[in-house]
Amino acid sequence: MFVRGAPWTRLILREGSLPDDLNLALSQRIAAVLALVSSLTLTAAVAGLAPLLLTAIAVVSVAAVVAVNRDQLRWFSRIRGLSFAVRGMGMQLLYYHYSVLAFSLGVAGHLLEWRSRATARKAAQGPAPGSDFA
Repeated sequence: MFVRGAPWTRLILREGSLPDDLNLALSQRIAAVLALVSSLTLTAAVAGLAPLLLTAIAVVSVAAVVAVNRDQLRWFSRIRGLSFAVRGMGMQLLYYHYSVLAFSLGVAGHLLEWRSRATARKAAQGPAPGSDFA
């Protein structure tokens, strides 16, 4: 499931540049964050934490994700109908959640790799001069 997302994230972080193409376009990154915001706020609303406000935030977030994907959704609707477009939007929301999770795992992997390299470099240098271990 995360065969592409997490390694791709680690590569991007290692290279130090975030391309603005494919599914990394700024609009798609914003949509992924908004999809996550909608889920988190809706979950908190269902739990009883300011339900009206949080439900409104969730609805606005989903509406923004729909707006970002409007051309794709129009195309889905044109070729297969409104029902298909709605289901397609549901799949797109799931994809955004997957993407955020894969990105998070990639960042965690990158940080663990970086920490491991830093620890190995420190160990290779030996104890600091004047330390109790010299």
